[in-house]
Amino acid sequence: MKLKRSSIFIFSIIVILLFVFCKTNNNEISIEERLIQAKNNILNLDSYNSDMGINFNAFITNKDEKLFMDFQGAIIRETFLQPDLKIKGNINLNLESNDAEDSVKKDFYVSKDNDKYLFYFYDDNNWYNFPIVYSEVFKYDELKDMLDTIDKIEDLKEIGKELFDEKEVTIIEGFIGTEKFKDNVNKIIPIFNIKSNKYIEKIFDDIGKQKITIWLDNNNYPIKYNIDLSDLVNNFFDNIIALSEKLDLELFNSEFSNLGIFDIDFKAEELSFYNEITNINNVEDFELPQTIN
Repeated sequence: MKLKRSSIFIFSIIVILLFVFCKTNNNEISIEERLIQAKNNILNLDSYNSDMGINFNAFITNKDEKLFMDFQGAIIRETFLQPDLKIKGNINLNLESNDAEDSVKKDFYVSKDNDKYLFYFYDDNNWYNFPIVYSEVFKYDELKDMLDTIDKIEDLKEIGKELFDEKEVTIIEGFIGTEKFKDNVNKIIPIFNIKSNKYIEKIFDDIGKQKITIWLDNNNYPIKYNIDLSDLVNNFFDNIIALSEKLDLELFNSEFSNLGIFDIDFKAEELSFYNEITNINNVEDFELPQTIN
């Protein structure tokens, strides 16, 4: 039981950490200039298809117990940004562990109804809807993630070319450093307040860099990117274990200290976040299912 509760706690932290990240002659401009054009292209999209998700598998051990977790999550969408926001999508979640396997698949839509936007979802029997706030954050949610990622990349280099969606693309690799990662965590989880607590700051020391890979087409559209957090999250938990004897558990409530997170070993085989953008400005129009109305 202690191991299962520990694994839930660890998985929650991992999810939070995660969610803590024009045509030209490309031979004549630098990688940095190409990425500037990529950002402009993102902000001027009319429509696109996207496949965004997370891959995570890890081993968690506590004395004689060993838990394996394998999780894949994806949100696949067809999106119109102009003239009005309109989305057709589905959510696929799959979780497998030592003695359990579960999956969730849900369809959803977003569409304008008179002067408001509605989010529709299907629960296997009926369609339900609720109003949503139309904002730039929602309008460019996954694209905004890509923009933020591009802004933070360091040590850029071109590592090759390949075919993607029947087009030649350039593969660019870089890293997001520890300090920028700390800034992201502070913005997303202010309670951590990393720089004001010597223990928490130590946990984040030398955890490494996030490896970022971006695929640019010849028109400088960023049609795919991948964030590899495997080494970073392993180093993060190694630091927790190394500092466990020094941490004063009175800093935390009794429920936290009883989880036994300092008695375990954690190893992430893979932890990555990806997004693929296809069918740029060429999405076929769609209507809401008749069963919605």
